[in-house]
Amino acid sequence: MALPLFQLLQTEDTIEIPGAIVGERYHEEEANTYQWKIEIPEGHVVLTVWQGKLHQVIYQTPADDECAAAERNAALFEHYGDGHSFNEILDTGFGKTYRRADLQRYALWSYFMDFTTVGTMDFQAIEPSVRHGMNERRSGRSAQYYHHEYLTNLLERAQTARAEVSDELARIEHPHAINNDFTALLLVQPRSTRRTEGGNVDWLNAAPDREDCLQVADVVEVHKDGAVIWWGFPIPSDFPLDKVTYDGDGMFSLWAGLERMACTLPQIRLAMQGIRFTTSGLNEKDIARAFRSLPAYGGVWVAPQ
Repeated sequence: MALPLFQLLQTEDTIEIPGAIVGERYHEEEANTYQWKIEIPEGHVVLTVWQGKLHQVIYQTPADDECAAAERNAALFEHYGDGHSFNEILDTGFGKTYRRADLQRYALWSYFMDFTTVGTMDFQAIEPSVRHGMNERRSGRSAQYYHHEYLTNLLERAQTARAEVSDELARIEHPHAINNDFTALLLVQPRSTRRTEGGNVDWLNAAPDREDCLQVADVVEVHKDGAVIWWGFPIPSDFPLDKVTYDGDGMFSLWAGLERMACTLPQIRLAMQGIRFTTSGLNEKDIARAFRSLPAYGGVWVAPQ
């Protein structure tokens, strides 16, 4: 079945919604920006509307194998290329970044989740600090949420304004830690979560909207070439994380009361890469199994005394 295709910059009133809307998020500070998460047979598609026009499309449609994923991406790049090619500009080891030849569009592909994002460069260039804070209210619940673009911008600024960024970090309410040279940040926060039958969970890049939301770690790293990379991983529900610390030598500790999992960021990537993301999300048992496998990759688990 062919994936639904859209025209970037088409006006909101001309967008044809290809399925049931299963999630939405709105910015209080930037009222003209919001997202729809739409269920389709292949998984989900997330549409981002900014100032009344479509600026970003995320295809959460994991393929059966690498060949099918490559064919899907080629078809998407052909459609959203509008006659221009998408050129790879960065391979992080867990995802690729592309720019269209005319520099008017960007694309991202995540190895881990097999998600593909296409969007306008104008939208990507929005000042992240405007978009980081969301006080979403659903069923009387509100929560502060830090968008990954704000966190990426934070680490970029830390390279030249460390004192200023330290003050901002001190005001962040969720568990987090940063390494000594401000090149790696790990922050854990709950996200809007959809739970399905069979123990699967799926989440939006949005503030929590229920009591049993999944906790997800946002990781931002500055590479030696200056590139700033964001990625993330889920925290299992049976590990009620309440603190993150940096212990030196690249080691972060994730705490749940007196229980502690100490590991490096590369170790986390290795442990989590075996999780299979399906159209109905991630299986919670698989998340827990991957997290608990960290000692096999060099991590250290400290049981509560």
